[in-house]
Order: sequence, then structure tokens, then C-alpha cells
Amino acid sequence: MDSLKQLAAICEPDVRQTNWVRLSVVDGSMRPLMLEDHYTSIEQIVLSHDVPEDIRQHMETAKNLALYSWYVYRFTPVAELHAYSAFEWALRIRLNVNDEHSPSFSSMLGNAIRKGLLRTSDFQQFAEPDPFPIVTGNSLIDANLPPTIHSHPDFMRVFQKAIVKLRNVLAHGSLSLWPSGVMTLSVIATAIDALFRTRE
Repeated sequence: MDSLKQLAAICEPDVRQTNWVRLSVVDGSMRPLMLEDHYTSIEQIVLSHDVPEDIRQHMETAKNLALYSWYVYRFTPVAELHAYSAFEWALRIRLNVNDEHSPSFSSMLGNAIRKGLLRTSDFQQFAEPDPFPIVTGNSLIDANLPPTIHSHPDFMRVFQKAIVKLRNVLAHGSLSLWPSGVMTLSVIATAIDALFRTRE
């Protein structure tokens, strides 16, 4: 059980963060994951100014939670859930949903996809290999998406099901704890940006 940290240990990293290494695909070298790596990966997640400020603030809070997961690993799912709530808020605003009669997260996401507010091309960046990836030992997390996945005709349907399931696992109470928090925030930020993008 993770109890309240001792006062003297507040600034010590959670050992579950420092167990990872970064692997260079250039020369195969490895080095320990550092706080600077963690910070840089989060710092790169920036919402467009086309996104309403309240939603951007919500995502900044999620980023800070993710940042401090370096010290408290269990902040990771809290950060993810906060990002999902920002996404749901963005969907309500973009779809002009009345808060008193708000449909489910899944319904709003499906509606946004049908309206073309979210498209396969919006997520193309996640098919690009990371030149300096984090190695966790979990094949599902370490593996890059194959470049062909975005040409799959059902990609957005798969995306909808996956996002809804992952969000519900956290929202409805769960013991789930996985090291993919920064990637979750990156995907959600990409989706929120896409919602408010001017389309031709």
C-alpha cells in the first residue's frame, strides 16, 4: 500500500519511475530515465490557443499531476482521468451539448467522429517511431504503432472503443496502474486540438 510519504522523502523519486531506461535506436545504448526526460515529454504537450482557456487550464493541471508522478507514481491515473475529463468537457462545448441533458462520453465521441471533427489523419504522429523510447518491458507499451494502422478503415471505431474503455476503467474505480500516463495525455491533447481545428 502506498501511504502518505514521509516528510523527509517528499522530494525523492518514486522507485517505479527510476526503474525505466531510455534506449537509443541509433546505437542501442541505454541510460536511466531522468526527471529531465520526464519533464521534457510532458512539456511538449501543448494545446492550441484555438482551444478554450478553461479546457487548456484543465489540461495544464493534468500535466502537473503527471509531472509530480515522478515522486508519487499513483498520481499517474489521476493525471489521466483529469485529461479524460478535459476531453469530455471539450466534446460538450464543441458539440453544443446542454449540461442538463448531457449524453454519455461514448455517444459524444461517436458523434464527433461522425461529424468529421476527429479523423484518422489527426493521429498520424503516433505511428512515427520514437528515436529514444522508454523501455518498460511490457510489449504492448514498448511497441510502436505500425505505420499501416492509420490506413485501417475501422481505425476511428477502434480508437473510440479504446478511449472509452480506458477512461471508464479510471472513472468507475479501478486498481489499474500503468506507466503510459504521458502518452495518454499526448493522445488526449491531440484529440482536443483536433476538435477545435478549422477544417477546410
